[in-house]
Amino acid sequence: MNSAEILRYLKEHPEFLIQHAAELNIRVSESKVRSFAEAQIAAAEKKIDNMAHNMAQVAENAEANKRTMQRIFQLNLALLSCNTVSQVLKAVSGRLNNDFNLPNFCLLLTENSRKKQTIPPEMQLNDNALAERLASLNKPKCANKLMDEKLIKRLPDPDAESFLHLPLRYNNRTVGVLVIGHKDPAYFAPNTPTEFVSQMGEAIAVALAKMMGLNK
Repeated sequence: MNSAEILRYLKEHPEFLIQHAAELNIRVSESKVRSFAEAQIAAAEKKIDNMAHNMAQVAENAEANKRTMQRIFQLNLALLSCNTVSQVLKAVSGRLNNDFNLPNFCLLLTENSRKKQTIPPEMQLNDNALAERLASLNKPKCANKLMDEKLIKRLPDPDAESFLHLPLRYNNRTVGVLVIGHKDPAYFAPNTPTEFVSQMGEAIAVALAKMMGLNK
């Protein structure tokens, strides 16, 4: 190591001389020692602040997850009391509006009922090409555009900037799709976690399968 390298190292690590002053027989001024100690304390305080912030964030996320699970549980309870497809739609609408504040949605069926059921018109597709495309969806999809432009006419409010396409999967097939729109472009951004909404989709699919005779 040459002189230039040594000088560069000391500039990058000014604490070295203070820490090894006795070994090098160097007398360090009291002000420099105090400045170094203050810098060390400040660094420690910053590290503690960062740890506190991270712990607070973890606690906040845990609380948010708890609230989400409670809302999904309430949806499951509502679905258990359903006896018709119309009641399933009403239960989903009630929970999305009241618990999740997500009123801009449509629930579309991709399979026909095997039981005699009155299917609400807003759940019927009457478009084979669109039904096939939605039926091919096998996992939740968040995006800043709809997977088919025809879906915009099915949402109550077309003024949305991000969308969730939630397939309602039962026995490895998609019996319907729940589409939710939001005005915030980041709300259903492509990287949005979908673990909890997948559980919601499974619960809705089971209820629909039972009402439509698809569980036989």
